[in-house]
Amino acid sequence: MTTEIVESISDQSETVLSVISRAARDPSVDIVKLEALLRLQREITAEDAKAQFVRALHSAKSKIPAVEKNGTIDLGKGRPIPFTRYEDVMAVVQPILDEYGLTIGFDTQDRDGGGLIVVGTLTHVAGHSKTARLSLPADNGPGRNPLQSIGSTLSYGQRYVVEMLLNVVRKGQDDDGAAGGTKVITLDEVKNIEDLLDETASDHTAFLRFVGAPNIESIQHKDYAKAINALMDKKRKTTP
Repeated sequence: MTTEIVESISDQSETVLSVISRAARDPSVDIVKLEALLRLQREITAEDAKAQFVRALHSAKSKIPAVEKNGTIDLGKGRPIPFTRYEDVMAVVQPILDEYGLTIGFDTQDRDGGGLIVVGTLTHVAGHSKTARLSLPADNGPGRNPLQSIGSTLSYGQRYVVEMLLNVVRKGQDDDGAAGGTKVITLDEVKNIEDLLDETASDHTAFLRFVGAPNIESIQHKDYAKAINALMDKKRKTTP
């Protein structure tokens, strides 16, 4: 698949470049027309790369199964809660990404008030890419030192960014059919939102109206990043 993609781009580029080469040798073709041909070549290449990215992403998404919850987290309620680790997600999606010429890379930015902004970029071998980002407070869980908190936050953010880019679903994430199979946030995500609501002294009713949910436990998985980023923006603006 990867070889075919590269060859397709090469064939199309060579066709346009041959036209440019002939035009460059023609004394009647001025520099303005030559520059226009070069812009056309770049546009054709970019559009072809985008089309191949969309096809590859569609095919990859159709093969990605629900991911197991192999990790556990203690929220101080006396029992461990299962969750999906970043390693679990990548173990499932990496071979599929490789098959369709897709790769995921990460970068981080400092976040006001502590924590990280995790940025993920999904890139296709043809050159087109798509980016997603998530702003997260430091994951100061029980027994973690500051360095471990940063590591946990990074892993947490990477998992979510991958899920956002590829629409990954976790097993057992459904709300028992109460909303027709809608995927809702997990208990650790509920706690994360509750903590931020308290820290920012936010109006719970207004917040739930903003995310379109009757209660925090019913917030849809696809709206989690929107909810967290809104609360983090408010925290940053209200922090002296």
